[in-house]
Amino acid sequence: MLSLRSVLSLAFMALLGMSVNGEQPVLTIHGSGTTNPSKCYWHIMDKMEARAKAPLHMTYRAIGSSSGQAEFTPSDPKPLTYFGSGDIPLKSDIYDGLSATETVLQLPVFVGAVSFFHSVPNTPTLNLTACTLAKIMNREITNWDHEEIKSINPELKVPSGGLDIRVARRIDGSSSTSGITGYLAKACDTVWPADKTGSKIDWAPGTLECQGSGGVVDCITEQPGTIGYLDAGHGHGAGLEEIYVQNSFGTKLTTTQSARQGGIAGAADVDGLLPDKASDDFSSVSLLNQPGEFTWPIAAMTYVYVRQDLRFIETPQEQALLKAFLQSLYDDSYVQQCVDAYEFSKVDGRALNISLAAIDSLILNETAEPFVFEQDTELLNATGDWYISAKRKSAAEVEIDVLTTANQQLQSQVTELERVVQQAMLAINTLEGSATTSNGSGGSPTLVETNEAQTGAGSSEEEQNNQIAAALAMSIISIILSGIMLAVVCVRTTVGKHDSGATQNGGMHA
Repeated sequence: MLSLRSVLSLAFMALLGMSVNGEQPVLTIHGSGTTNPSKCYWHIMDKMEARAKAPLHMTYRAIGSSSGQAEFTPSDPKPLTYFGSGDIPLKSDIYDGLSATETVLQLPVFVGAVSFFHSVPNTPTLNLTACTLAKIMNREITNWDHEEIKSINPELKVPSGGLDIRVARRIDGSSSTSGITGYLAKACDTVWPADKTGSKIDWAPGTLECQGSGGVVDCITEQPGTIGYLDAGHGHGAGLEEIYVQNSFGTKLTTTQSARQGGIAGAADVDGLLPDKASDDFSSVSLLNQPGEFTWPIAAMTYVYVRQDLRFIETPQEQALLKAFLQSLYDDSYVQQCVDAYEFSKVDGRALNISLAAIDSLILNETAEPFVFEQDTELLNATGDWYISAKRKSAAEVEIDVLTTANQQLQSQVTELERVVQQAMLAINTLEGSATTSNGSGGSPTLVETNEAQTGAGSSEEEQNNQIAAALAMSIISIILSGIMLAVVCVRTTVGKHDSGATQNGGMHA
């Protein structure tokens, strides 16, 4: 039987988070902010938890950029969160208020792309200028058969009587809203005024109020003819059709095409765009409508907000854990899946140097032991308490890696088929042009004598056969492409379910 002293000793050790068998206390860090990179953060957190020897509990609440700033700001008696994140820099008044008493750092992490998506039936290609988009979002154009839309998209087919346009938009403060309103104001100031920009604006009556990125997806898919805006990863992951938009160079493109040419990350690679260091004011930084032939016009920098002095966190090893998490955001072995699966572009050049210097400047308690990331086997050393080892994995991580590889392979097939489709379309257009030329330069066929018609009958029949063959080939390719795209969506959905399943099972990242 245990003595009273033994019972008290055990109780005291339990209060300290320690047990008699030598188990360590659970180390925790918590953050909140933008929804756009949330799956990426959860993925990295899951990975670190699975690979750590010490028990870790890391969470991130996806509540929007403005809400993340609101939770990061208070510091009396102590901060509510260990870090915040947003696709907009800290507002100047927030930065000034924090900087009056402490040093706050803003670390550029990703360059993301926001785009417009739609649910107009049987319309895989839809082009809209900035001014047309502005009129649609402002409810000045309310039907897809409007002459301004049809003049840009002459092959657009809508049901007889037209198809009403429904505008889906975020109800909460959102960096995506800030991005698209800023783009419209810069690219078409005659329609969209500069004072109608920001993360939360007064929208025209009749727009659909949607909660979060997932809510926008639901709004778009629930009713044909809806248009909305999302970060590219969410939109493509949901299988939505993206709208071609025009950048400052005049190129009409999608985020996928821009990314292939380095045009998303390139939006941040502009001389004089960023301040000298992470402790400076970033409030005037904008990646919207930057120059470049393939530059994406609605790009946004994702930041992590963190205090330079981490000693407000009571447990020294939690200070070290937060620093390790920040380091993982720039480690390819952790962050690459965010690029592959969630379509973010990593920062490089000046932005990367600013972030790495900021992490090195963090102030920790002297007793905080740094976490070490093991990639290649470090015999004996990596058995230490503060090693996060790639040699440790969970079954869920292995399965997600398999699904991610399958997704990449399917995406490559889609890219190749898109190239084949473009070639087929070119061939069809060439044949149609030949047929028009043979019938005369005008829009209507030229009437000819019977013997002349008989002379050209063979060539006309051959042209018709070529057109039929090309059309059949195009139909087959379209069916195959649709099947592969469906497979891509299924794989991405499965990966997402595994991510959320791991979160629910572990009670993490809510």
